[in-house]
Formats: sequence, structure tokens, C-alpha cells
Amino acid sequence: MDRTNLLLFVSCSMIHLFISCLASNILNIATDQSALIVFKSQFKHDHSNVLARNWSSDTPICSWIGVTCSSRHQRVAAINVSNMDLSGIIPPELGNISFLVSLDMSGNKLHGNLPKELAKLKRLKFIGFSFNRFSWKIPSFFEAMPNLQHLHLDNCSFTGSIPPSLSNLSKLETLDLTYNSLEGMIPVEIGNLGSLKKLWLRGNKLSGSILLYSMFRHWRVLISPIITYLVIFQQIRVEISPA
Repeated sequence: MDRTNLLLFVSCSMIHLFISCLASNILNIATDQSALIVFKSQFKHDHSNVLARNWSSDTPICSWIGVTCSSRHQRVAAINVSNMDLSGIIPPELGNISFLVSLDMSGNKLHGNLPKELAKLKRLKFIGFSFNRFSWKIPSFFEAMPNLQHLHLDNCSFTGSIPPSLSNLSKLETLDLTYNSLEGMIPVEIGNLGSLKKLWLRGNKLSGSILLYSMFRHWRVLISPIITYLVIFQQIRVEISPA
């Protein structure tokens, strides 16, 4: 292959690669947009009327109120629809927004079960579902989110027990389960959350003890330097494993 043909081949290959990447990005952002349009359609009430007026297929998704896109991939990275007085359910399509890092839906009137498809959101670091009306039990699929750091499930009407699978979240720093209807023993595995800094359990019917071994194995001091907040039900006993 002479030099001219080689340059032509390289140029065509680069153009093809560019077009393929561009088409892929358009397809991916379209997937995000479709998921959010379905999400909006689930709301029986949008009292603030913000989403009804702003979330439109006629405007770029990255300019929607409550939506933040990453500068690198131009994919939806954060959704914040907190305190918008929304009423409805979370659709499974939300699990298709694969670049999502932060999801805040706190302070609304969302209800029903959390869809298992949320487990596909492997990049999630922050989940805020506080002050909603979800039913049934805390789902176990949170363990499938390896990067999760902050999980706020307080005031959500959850029942049942704390799933031991939460102990698999090795990067979890904040766990807030206050004021639900949880009962039973606290899973001993919770003490193995080595990154945990804030733990709220008040306002449930929990019992048992938490052996905080992993969090203190490199420390010879008391709780305060690592655990910023340890709010628990009065009958729960906190034990510190000896160094």
C-alpha cells in the first residue's frame, strides 16, 4: 500500500470511528431522555409544574431542571427532583441511565416498590429517597451498587428487617434508616462497613448490638473521631472490639 492509499485508509478509518462514536453518544443520550420522559409520565401530580413545563423532548436534556450531565460523556450524571411535591412511582426504565452518579428524590410523595432495575446503576454514589411513601421492605439490590457512598432511606415507610446485604457496600459512608417501621435484630454484618462514618437508626423497633470492629481496627480511640453520627434506638448496645 503506497503512502497516498495509506493516508486515505487512515482518514476514512478515523472518520468512520468519529461517526460511530457520535452515533453512539446520540443513542445513549436518547436512552437517558426516554427514561426520564417515562419517569415524568408516572407522576399523577406535579404540583410545582416544573417538570411538566421544562422536561420536554423539544429541549436538550442536559438543560432540564434537576438534570446534570457529565462534561466528558454528555450523559445524565445526576438527577435532583427533591422537594417538588411529586406523586407517583419510580419506573424500571430509570435503571437505563447507566452513567448516573447521584439520584435525589427526597421530599416527595413517591410510592410503591423500588424497581429492581435500579441495580443496574453501578456508578451511583448517592441515593436520597428520604420522606416518601414507599411500601414493603428495603430491597436487597443495593448490594449491587459497588460505588455507593451515601444511602438515605429515612421516613420512607419501609417495613421488615434491615437486609444484611447492605454490609457488602464497602464504600458506604452514610446509612440513614431513621423513622421507618423496621424491626428485628440489627445484622451483625453492619459492623463490617469499614468506610461508615454516619449511621442513623432512630425511630424503629430494632434490637441487638453493633460490633464496630472494622471501623476501629486501626484506632485506639473512642467513637467520635470516625463515627460523626451514631444515632440509634435506645435499647441498642454499641460494642467496640478491642484493638
